[in-house]
This record gives sequence, C-alpha cells and structure tokens, in this order.
Amino acid sequence: MPEYQSWLGATQSNLAAILLRLNDEPGEALKLYEQAISHQQAALKSSPTNIDYRTFLRNHYEGLAEALLATADHADLAQAAAQRSRAVDAYRQALKIGKELAENFPMEPGYCETLVWFHERLGSLFIEMGRSKEAQEEYRQAVALLQKLDGEFPSPKHRQRLATDQSYLGHLLATAGERSEAEARYRSAIQTQEKLVSEYPGVVAYQHDLGGTLNNFGLMLLDAGRLDEARDAFTRAIACQQAALTVDSDNPSYQQFLSNHYWGLAETLLRQGKYAEAAQAARKLASVRPEDAQDSYDAACFLARCVVLAHRDQKLAQQQREETASAYADQAMDLLRRSVERGFRDAEKLNKDADLTPLRERDDFQELLAELQAKDPENK
Repeated sequence: MPEYQSWLGATQSNLAAILLRLNDEPGEALKLYEQAISHQQAALKSSPTNIDYRTFLRNHYEGLAEALLATADHADLAQAAAQRSRAVDAYRQALKIGKELAENFPMEPGYCETLVWFHERLGSLFIEMGRSKEAQEEYRQAVALLQKLDGEFPSPKHRQRLATDQSYLGHLLATAGERSEAEARYRSAIQTQEKLVSEYPGVVAYQHDLGGTLNNFGLMLLDAGRLDEARDAFTRAIACQQAALTVDSDNPSYQQFLSNHYWGLAETLLRQGKYAEAAQAARKLASVRPEDAQDSYDAACFLARCVVLAHRDQKLAQQQREETASAYADQAMDLLRRSVERGFRDAEKLNKDADLTPLRERDDFQELLAELQAKDPENK
C-alpha cells in the first residue's frame, strides 16, 4: 500500500536527519535518504496527486543534498567535487517539486518561502564551487520570489529577507566587477532596511542589518575610489551598529560588525589623507573588542600609516610633525603589544607587513619581534 511506502520513507528521512544533526555517519544518512526517495517515489506512483507524498519527496531530496554536502566535507578533492555536483542535482529536483506545489497552492506562502530557501542554498553552494554567474542567478530568483511574496503576503519577515538577499547579490556583483547593477541592488536593500528601521524602531536586528549593508556598499565605493560616498556609508553603518549595541551591548555579531565599520572608515580616511580622523577611527576600532588580537593589530597598522602622513604634513611645523608622528608610533606599538598579549603569534607577518614599516627600526618593535620569534622559531 502506498501509505506504508510513504511512512517508511518518512521514517528513514527522519533517522537520516538525526544522524546529520549529530554529525555522525553522513554516509549512512546518505543511504537512508536515497532509500526514502525510492519509497516515496513508489508511493507517488500509486497516488500521483497526493500532496503529502509530493511534499515528503521534496523534503527527502533536500535532505539528500545536505547529506551529500556532509560527505563532501570528509572526501578528497575529486570525490568532494562529485558530491557537490550531485547535491546541486538533488536541490534542482527539490526545486522542481517545490515549484509545482507553489503553483498548485498560490495562497499558501510557505511553499514559496521554501523555494526561496532552495535558491539561496543553491546560490551559496555555487559560490563554494566557484560558479559565480550561477550563484548570481539563484539569488536573482530568490529576490524575485521574495518580491512576489511581499506583494501578496506583506510582512516585515519577507522584507528583511528580501533586503538581505538584495545585499548579498550586490556583494556578488561587486566582486565580479559589475558595479552598476551591484549599486542598484545595494541601494534597493538599503531603502528597504531604512523603512524597516523607521517602522519598527524597537527591533534592533534591523539596525544591525542596515549597518551590514551600508558597510558592504561602502567597501564597493572604496574600491571604486568614491571616497566621500564611502566615508558617508561607513559613518552611517557605525551609527546603526551603535544603536543596536545600545540595546544589546554584548552581542558578538554587533560588536564584530562595528569593528568592521571602523576598519572601513579608517581605511577611507587614510586614502583621503585625513590621518587625524583616521587615527581616531583606528582607536575606536581597537576599543570595540579590546580582547580581540586582530582588531588591535589592524588598529596598530592604521596608526603606523598615520605616522607617514603626519611626517609629510606641511601644514605643521617641523617639531609638531615629529611629535605627532611619534605619538602615533607609540600608540601603534602599544596596540601591537596588546595584540601579542591577546594571542597574535605571526612573527613573519609582523616582520614583513608593509603597513608597519614606520615602526620597524624602533628598538621596542625589534624586541617584540624577537619575542614572537622565540616562541615559534620556525615562523620568522
């Protein structure tokens, strides 16, 4: 009887999902999903219009794709590539069934929401596989579906997800050098997120999301040499993340994003030659997560670059140039020492990083380098 086939398939699928969640025996989970698909197909052959059977089969294909990706993580390069290709095929099967369900039940938004997830997952997978154009297309499909969903079933959840996918598509396009469309996608995402922030001021996650999109947009503008616009984007991103942290001060994601925003602002200001403001941004970067070794290191690099610009500043008298540059160098060294105290151990990077050239002749720099080299003689 078809219901027995379906029940058996569902049981096998549930067991496979448990094995995957436990990160145990992905190969066994893979076999169970393959068996579940076979049983569900047999049930559908007897009852081709049964909605539950079709939904189960869609879910089994999704599970199969995830199991294939899990086995790829434990395989050699050739086997991993083959498993990822099979995962793409499994997701496409899930999409095919999902599209039929969404078309048959247009008043049930859950079917369309699942399609969005499949497109997003495929997009992420294509990025891992180095297939950027196909990743872009999957995110375009996700965006189109979310626009349709928000038009027919308006909700902040749909708009938040739409903005996130627009922003991510913008990132993919910018990385591929397609800046015109990337800018349009970023601006669309920002506009949507600004409305969410305005309509739901108590939801700090919307502030966080907006800050993230502004940051990525700022990085694209920075790369394009549009420095004034980049500076504005990073400044706005900082304000958004600070607002989120005012409510949830210990949130690690908010803290990391704020550090990223200060990094972008410091880099932009340095490229503009505004070293005093860049130094201030660098100190703020170091203060967001004082226990983070990389933040302290990055801030030290920014301050070391300020040393060079201060030495060149003809608006200052010679003595003032020297005093200003020396102060920046001292601050940079303080941060480098803090970075080492917090776990930085890359002596080779410390020795060769061009940003730190203004510090390299200092005795305290050489002492710090020798200390690191002594801890790891092979890393010089």
